[in-house]
Amino acid sequence: SRRLPGKMDDAIVGMLAAFGSVLFFGSYAVPIKMPAALSLDPFVFQSYKSIACFMTSWLVLLYTPYRFTWWGLLGALIWVINGVVAISAVRWAGIGIAQSLWSGLS
Repeated sequence: SRRLPGKMDDAIVGMLAAFGSVLFFGSYAVPIKMPAALSLDPFVFQSYKSIACFMTSWLVLLYTPYRFTWWGLLGALIWVINGVVAISAVRWAGIGIAQSLWSGLS
């Protein structure tokens, strides 16, 4: 079988994206348990996470055309609410138990 041009590049990009997701989504909750972060309200901590996500998401627009959708706005609202609940869960139950629960339930 002949390999189509660009298919190997797509596979490499996909694997790098998967590795990055495992690394960053698997460790984002670690700073929540730091002593300096314990005094922050979960909404303030979620605001920091949201700002960082908003700023880094613009990198995608370097190679993808912008298209507004109301579903994106709804998704952001749900993501913020879930983020606040996740911060509280990590503080109360710990990172391992909290991530196991929300990964198993979603």
